Amino acid sequence: MTKLKVVFIDIETSSLHFMNGVIRLIAFSDGNSEVVTTTMVDDELREILKNKDILKVFHNAKFDVEFFIHNGYEVNNYSCTLVMAQVLGEKELSLKALTNKYLGIEMDKSMQNSDNWSDDKLTQEHIDYAINDVTNTRLLYYRLLDELLKRNLLETYERERRALPSIVMLELNGIKMNFDQWNKVLDYDRELCDEIQKEVRAILGLEELNLNSPKQIVEALYEYGIKLHSTSDDELAKYSDDHEVVKLIRKYRKLKTKIRTYGDKMKTFLCKDGRIRGSWWLIGATSGRMSCNNPPLQAMPSSSREFFVAEKGNKLICADYSQVELRVLASISRDETLINYFNEGVDLHTGTASLVLNKPIGEITKEERQVGKILNFGICYGITAYGIQKNLRKFGIDISLEQAERYRVEFLKGYPKIKELQDKLLRANGIMSLGGRYWEGRALSMTQRLNFPIQGSAAEGLKEALALLVCNMKSSWKLVAIVHDEVVIEVVEEDVEDAKDILKFCMINGMKKIIKDIPVIVDISINDNWCK
Repeated sequence: MTKLKVVFIDIETSSLHFMNGVIRLIAFSDGNSEVVTTTMVDDELREILKNKDILKVFHNAKFDVEFFIHNGYEVNNYSCTLVMAQVLGEKELSLKALTNKYLGIEMDKSMQNSDNWSDDKLTQEHIDYAINDVTNTRLLYYRLLDELLKRNLLETYERERRALPSIVMLELNGIKMNFDQWNKVLDYDRELCDEIQKEVRAILGLEELNLNSPKQIVEALYEYGIKLHSTSDDELAKYSDDHEVVKLIRKYRKLKTKIRTYGDKMKTFLCKDGRIRGSWWLIGATSGRMSCNNPPLQAMPSSSREFFVAEKGNKLICADYSQVELRVLASISRDETLINYFNEGVDLHTGTASLVLNKPIGEITKEERQVGKILNFGICYGITAYGIQKNLRKFGIDISLEQAERYRVEFLKGYPKIKELQDKLLRANGIMSLGGRYWEGRALSMTQRLNFPIQGSAAEGLKEALALLVCNMKSSWKLVAIVHDEVVIEVVEEDVEDAKDILKFCMINGMKKIIKDIPVIVDISINDNWCK
């Protein structure tokens, strides 16, 4: 069996989470040979899992691989039909849906629920179910492989496949959180909510008003003289500048969402070892970016980060790319001014402010630099004059719509190749990233057409970096968090310098496979907690 090149594997478990369940049945097969089933990992299967020269194919590989690794078995060189389908743009990713679409096979998934595997007694029905899963995974793999080749997406998939172990590491490792201390911080927000509610009730003259009820808010504001079409934040924002009560309602809602999402709910994700293990997805967005939910670790409030900590005797190494999406933009657009700024080490936000305001770089103030920053991160994604005005107001910079439009026009004059690129993207039938990911133009909004090539390319560079990192990390080092352009690892204190150098090397050289002609800068900090 050790001479095999491809083995198809499926496991059935008593729980959907590796920490709460056990493996009940393993089914595997090489090539077109008969499917073998077993309830334990014997020496032969252990060698197959470990052997780097044998490709293991799973559907939703992270699930099976995490169970194997958690139970002490090394797994190397694996592929995933679910990720293959994602690269092909599929939305329905279950084995049942994919085999139906690509093979015309209607699978019986009545045994799928883990409750059917809670008992260690297995029937022939259990065995037939597992055999069927492997058989169809095998057929689906070759069908999807053909499709990837046909659409010239095999290299794109291979990049995802090589980065797949990073997702497994993130879910197995988790990240330690001092939740009790964080919850004390949220207590202040809870008190603030109570104060805001009292203030709103006083302004509107309604002592029993429930700020969590959209119906009551609409009725109360109508009586106050504000006629809302809905209670969405966008609708409320229209009245926020002119009415303090609306501003307070918006603030109350944001605080309530923060408390609910990152406080009360967060506690339910805390494992017995004090670590939080999110559900990570290698392709979590249409752009190709990674995502995390249950809980949304990538979207945690900045004020919570200091409460994510290293274990005693360890350090967290936090590394993030400097302005990586703007570097991608320079690489795609070939704009000479933008490229020169990066090559000469000019601060890009200051440089943009200089172009737009027609002032020497050395005379740009801190406030003017903020204007440059808003324009850099907004216009490359198609921001309007209203959006520019709205974003600058957040920083206390108040300008007219006409002035905001002038800024937008001057920006595109200063970077003419960016304007050319945007015009081309808005007309294109299809959009491509630097790494070969493809999107049908007709399926995209204007913002997506401008956004996806940049975000998608940056995501590809990150995944190249992760693929390098998983090959160069010591087994004792832990990958614990990723946020789009940031990677966090946890290491013992004596390994800090080695780990820092390896992490930086992998991040720079991984991104350089995508951004080949613009300097890549990585900033690194070493802390006891997840702070820059």
